[in-house]
Amino acid sequence: MAKTATTATATEEFFAALGRRGHEPLLRRTRGTIRFDIGPAARPQRWLVTLDRGDIAVSRRGGKADCVVQADADSFEKIITGRDNGMAAYLRGVVIATGQLELLQLFQRMFAGPPESARRRGAEV
Repeated sequence: MAKTATTATATEEFFAALGRRGHEPLLRRTRGTIRFDIGPAARPQRWLVTLDRGDIAVSRRGGKADCVVQADADSFEKIITGRDNGMAAYLRGVVIATGQLELLQLFQRMFAGPPESARRRGAEV
């Protein structure tokens, strides 16, 4: 069956790319697990991200995690594409996070920055 929602595709691509990274120096001091429940609460798509001193592993398993993040698909797409800030979305109640919130704060480094800041960085190079 063909995908009709580009949001799910953007989310899948984000987690696939994250898993291919393997190691991220920005997270070299970070250890823990974050479960992302994206989509409707009754049937979310789940990703479990394991962080171990910069090593990143991504799976589609559910289960316990140190931090659990819940968001609808559209809101999460805005965060991963840089059109919204993850922590700002959390403060507005668009994203619900429980557990060790400092993991989410550190992990947000993996989200794209605002599109206009990327253009400015390109102009400065």
